[in-house]
Amino acid sequence: MIERERRFLVASLPEPLPDPARIVQGYLVTHPVSVRVRRIDDRLILTIKTGSGLAPTEIERDLEPDEFDALWAEANELQIEKR
Repeated sequence: MIERERRFLVASLPEPLPDPARIVQGYLVTHPVSVRVRRIDDRLILTIKTGSGLAPTEIERDLEPDEFDALWAEANELQIEKR
């Protein structure tokens, strides 16, 4: 999957907001190409991100649990948890 990411400013947040997903992610490489592994609830994802500005390119692929675990062990210098 190739995704074009865009960001928008909004005047106010819509109500009600959905419950947030729990996200943990770790970066394997951050420059010049960003390579990240991410768990969103039960989904395991490998993301490769290139470019910058208004339309960076993201390529994502689902991972098997053993693939995620192996890559997560390598992303030990930059790991983030967010909602």
